[in-house]
Amino acid sequence: MIRIFLAHASEDKEAVTHLYQCLKARGFQPWLDKVDLLPGKNWRTEIPKAIKNSDVFLACLSQQSIQKRGYIQREFRMTLNAMADRPPGQIFLIPVRLDDCQIPELRQEEYGISLSDYQWVNLFESDGFERLVKGIEAGFADVLGKSIQGSVSVQATSPSVAPF
Repeated sequence: MIRIFLAHASEDKEAVTHLYQCLKARGFQPWLDKVDLLPGKNWRTEIPKAIKNSDVFLACLSQQSIQKRGYIQREFRMTLNAMADRPPGQIFLIPVRLDDCQIPELRQEEYGISLSDYQWVNLFESDGFERLVKGIEAGFADVLGKSIQGSVSVQATSPSVAPF
């Protein structure tokens, strides 16, 4: 099962919770602090551990989150550092625009990696969720035993979770 870390600002919790539900309905294993971080756990320890154990990192961006200071910026930087250890071309970091926001020029200077270097997906567009799933699955086609070159049908498997 593909493990997906959902990085987001607290202001975007509702939209990201919906994304979590849609990803779970598609058979992925998303990680969201509100759901997976148990009361009493040390979040400063658990979040980096969850990022390290993830197969995919979704940087959920909005007009509010890109201007926010705090831990979300640290999560993005941790991920840019992790990108330096991955083979070139491997899909791990996917910027996900929740609204029509600018992708920040957040850089990891030592390796010359920037968040804006990675192709983003616009979740607010009609085919946004479909493109996101296609990108996630493309990185794991050999594991999933699927050919991702054609189009991917992305219907939520649960009627209680409306697709984006």
